Formats: sequence, C-alpha cells, structure tokens
Amino acid sequence: MEEEEDLTSEDIRFFIDSITEQFEFEELTKSKDTSNDFESVQILTTTKGVFKSKDAYLGIVCNFVDTSKLKSDFKKTLNNRIEVEKIFEGEKYLLCLANSKIYSYNIDFYKRLNSVMDEIDYEYHLTDVKTYIGINPDNSNHFLIIATNLAYFLIAGLLEDSQEEEERVILSNKLESSQPFFEFKAPIHFEWGKLLGDKDRQFERICELLLQKESNITSIIPIGKTRASDRGRDFEVIEKVGGLNSNNEFKWLVQCKFSINSISPSSISGWTDRIIEHKYDGFWLMTNNDLTPNLFDQFKDVTNNEDYQIKTRFWQRSDFHIKLNVHSELFTNGDIFEIE
Repeated sequence: MEEEEDLTSEDIRFFIDSITEQFEFEELTKSKDTSNDFESVQILTTTKGVFKSKDAYLGIVCNFVDTSKLKSDFKKTLNNRIEVEKIFEGEKYLLCLANSKIYSYNIDFYKRLNSVMDEIDYEYHLTDVKTYIGINPDNSNHFLIIATNLAYFLIAGLLEDSQEEEERVILSNKLESSQPFFEFKAPIHFEWGKLLGDKDRQFERICELLLQKESNITSIIPIGKTRASDRGRDFEVIEKVGGLNSNNEFKWLVQCKFSINSISPSSISGWTDRIIEHKYDGFWLMTNNDLTPNLFDQFKDVTNNEDYQIKTRFWQRSDFHIKLNVHSELFTNGDIFEIE
C-alpha cells in the first residue's frame, strides 16, 4: 500500500482492524437485550473506528471518529489534554512530565502499543506524532494519548502515586552499584536530521567508522554502490570470534540502511538469497531507525531455521545512540553532524 493513497474512513477502519487483531484488539461494541412473547434478541451496536484491547488498558480512536458521540467520561478525557514535555522509560513504569506533574503508565502496555504502531507504520507512515496527557477534570482518570495523522493511540493511566519513587529507587540502586565502573556525563543527542550533505553516504561513513572501532573486526570491504537497488551500501566484514579452545571467523554481509520509516521486510527483500549465493555466514543490518515486529520475527525465524544456518545481527536506533556516544570524539568535529 502506498502512503499517497486517499484513504476513506472505511479503508482506515478495515486496515486497523486487520492489523490489531493479532494484538487482541476489538472494535468497541455495546449490546442491548430485547424480548417479546416469541424470542429474545441481543442487538449489538458498533462504534466504528474505536478499538480497545481485551484487557481494556489500550485503545485506538481513528481520526474520522466524531468524539462528541463517545461516552461522556471518555470524551472529556480524550479532549481535555496537555502536551507531554519529557518521557522516561523506566524498568516498571513509563513516566511522563506534563504541566509540572508526573503521570505514570505501565511500561509493558507502552511497549505493546509501540508494537501496534510499528505494524501500522509499516503500511502507512505515521506522521505528525505528538504526545499528550488526557485528563478527566471530574475525576483522577488520565490517558496517555499519542496523536498521529491516522489515529489516536491511548494507554490508561495508573492512579497510584508511588511509581516515581519506585523508579527513583531502582535507578539510584543501579547508579550506586555502577560507580566503581563509570564516570557519568550527560549523553549527546545526535539528530539524524542534522547529518551534513548526503544523509545516505554520511550514514554509511558512520557505520564504517563504528565498525573500525570493533576490536574483533579484522576486515571491512565496501561492496556495491550507495543506494544500490534502494538497498543501501553493503560491506563485507570478517569477525574473529574467540572460543575456549579455538578461534573462529565469521563472514558477514553488512547492510547500511538510512530511513525515515521503520525498517520492514520489504525494505531489505532478497537478503537471504544474497547470503546463500555469496556464502556469507550471516546478515548484519545497520539502520538509524527501528525494526518492525515482522522483520524482527523474520530474523529470529531465519536464525532458528536449520536449513539456512544463517546468523543475523542488527544495530538499530537505540544501538546507534549508545555507540555514537561511546565514540563521540569521532562525530563532534562538525564534518558529519551539524554541531550547535
């Protein structure tokens, strides 16, 4: 499906229903029982374009839905919202700072909702993403609202008030136990939008520089051309792997993929054929973005498939955030990223 398609309300509804079924979402319905002298009848009314998880903690409201027709409490919470300033992804909770107050959410629900959004983004690119807290002024209920061009994605908030302290204790314990090993300094937030010049070539340069810093890499050979067949630049990499009694070498096909969208199977189609044809031991994907759940599952399935015997590895957005900071001296000279 193409992003430029003009989608009708029914298209969007059908698409989201088909995507979210695997995550146990269902379209919102209410039932009414009626009876007469002859039979009892249950009438189901569907609120089109409103979906909820079976545990009722997650929801999706399509943009075409007339929110004025929703239940009063739900409508108030959805429409009375304030923008989130900061987000902290903790061990147990997601903490959101908005209007000088901290709101808490179950971190597993947040990850689950992100998986749903990744699946949708695979087909239709989600844009204009903004995060809000929806508050019901009549009670203490609140939602996390992730607004996009296609729908609102919702998580029900936690009503207790001890989550911030729990995360503080968890983080403090981690910091205390790590003091003998680390000197702490604020991480640098390298922004992909501030790559200088050709972003594809600069990303390939970043990948090669980081590969050179891997102590177990003994050979890096560029192959192919930038954006060849829209795949991105490839490298042939030899990795030395030590064991208890012997050393092994793995030959990797490394693909560098710069993208504004999540990376799906269609983005890198045909990689297994190239691995088999050129007798590589594994496929190593490097991307500035995230992998969709479908692609993650594909990598796992191929690794577990005894007929292929192909190793897989990937560096995605979170990995690059760490590695760019570990080797920040390479990327703060003003020749790769625009430095303020």
